[in-house]
Amino acid sequence: MIESLSRINGTEPIHFEEAVEIFAHLPEANLQTYIYFAGDLKKRSEEKEKFLSDEPRFVNPNLDLTPIGLYELKEMSYRLQGNLGAVEVNVVADEQNSDAFYELVGQRAAETFFLLQAYRVNGKGLNQPERSTSALQLNELGLGIYGQPNEQDFLAIVDLQRQRAEELLGSDQSFIQDIAQEYLDLLPQVSDAGPSLFMPSEATVAHYHGLINEFYGGLMHSVSIDDDRKYTATDMAKTFRKGLQYFEAGEWKSEVEEGGSNIHVDHNNKTVWVGSKRAEASAENLRKLVVHELGVHVLRRLLGEQTDNPLLWNTGLSGYYTVEEGLGVVVEQALAGKAELRGVQHYANIGLALGIGQAKRF
Repeated sequence: MIESLSRINGTEPIHFEEAVEIFAHLPEANLQTYIYFAGDLKKRSEEKEKFLSDEPRFVNPNLDLTPIGLYELKEMSYRLQGNLGAVEVNVVADEQNSDAFYELVGQRAAETFFLLQAYRVNGKGLNQPERSTSALQLNELGLGIYGQPNEQDFLAIVDLQRQRAEELLGSDQSFIQDIAQEYLDLLPQVSDAGPSLFMPSEATVAHYHGLINEFYGGLMHSVSIDDDRKYTATDMAKTFRKGLQYFEAGEWKSEVEEGGSNIHVDHNNKTVWVGSKRAEASAENLRKLVVHELGVHVLRRLLGEQTDNPLLWNTGLSGYYTVEEGLGVVVEQALAGKAELRGVQHYANIGLALGIGQAKRF
């Protein structure tokens, strides 16, 4: 990604389509920076051993990450900033779409710098003033990108989290009891008549269940999912290929990605990747994946290519991914005819980190 940006010299005007192609690689920069986010390698090694032991504790299993030195981190940040500036100055070929592109540049840049600052706050090699400055920048970027959590929603989630933690106090395993109690001590108290989270009515869910099944009826018929079997990663890729054929998405393909466990849509290579370590999927889960990955992510790209806005020919407009993921979840739930809360833990973590509702900051 950095190499593809470094060819921009800041003097030659860049055509809009070329700039869009370059900035399609910025999500790769985000992922690359995240992978570099290694922290204390000794600690991570110890945590990995715990996770793989006969008596595992709740730790992050994503432990095989590559470290990056502080000098390399600063160098990456400077080069990225310089090249972003060059593109912003020199995109002059398409006035109609320039505002949308500048917004996209700003969003992608903010996301990338957010991760860079996260490493600076948590990595080694910084003195306390530098760390404090980076922490302030991280907070500002976070609020700018993700917004300020709503206190009423946060407290409603806290209420749910407290109920779940209290249930775990009855576990027959002492370490689970200890974790549950520690979490309860961290959470703020919520009154009995506290706020509640919005959930759609049964009538609304039933209405959209019918609409989604009608809209995606042809797609679901084309993939022909059998209720009586489980689907491996290879089976899932084959199912996605059937759906792509239904969409007549000639250049698109679906392949198994060795070593991974996720499913993701790669717009740069027009590929729906299925991780080889992906757990088997039930028929119900595979149907959800089809409408989410193909019916939302791929279909948006296919429809976008029919417009005159090059931003829609590849990834999408500023903030597209969050919107698409949210829409994908809504479509999944409408297809199943059942509304569920999603993202609750992330929202709770953010609220706790910011000390909302007199929560103890950590």
